[in-house]
Amino acid sequence: MPPYVLIVEDDLSLRHLLHYFFKRQYRVRVATNGLEAKAVVAEELPDLIVSDVIMPGGSGLDLHKALGASEETSAVPFLFVSAVADQEAVLERLRPGDAFMRKPFDLNEVGARAAEMLART
Repeated sequence: MPPYVLIVEDDLSLRHLLHYFFKRQYRVRVATNGLEAKAVVAEELPDLIVSDVIMPGGSGLDLHKALGASEETSAVPFLFVSAVADQEAVLERLRPGDAFMRKPFDLNEVGARAAEMLART
């Protein structure tokens, strides 16, 4: 079975673009914010979470912190994709195996980084 990627993005266009791109190789689910993503993770543990940082209704960093606090979910790697101004604040919260890419990004670079991260899991 192919790896399972959860995309957490509040922007509809970008969410659709990432879903379309990743579904060619992976099983994909989407969520519009961190709170919705928690419910999706409770149903099935993803192999990778591709998430924006700042979203109404639960940020990617809040989701990262909540999943990191549980032994069951703490090993799920995060690939943050964001235009957040304070990149250092994000980088200092990353756990080993996580990554950050700044928006706007090259979709092929995001795909390559995700494939690299999934190869390590």
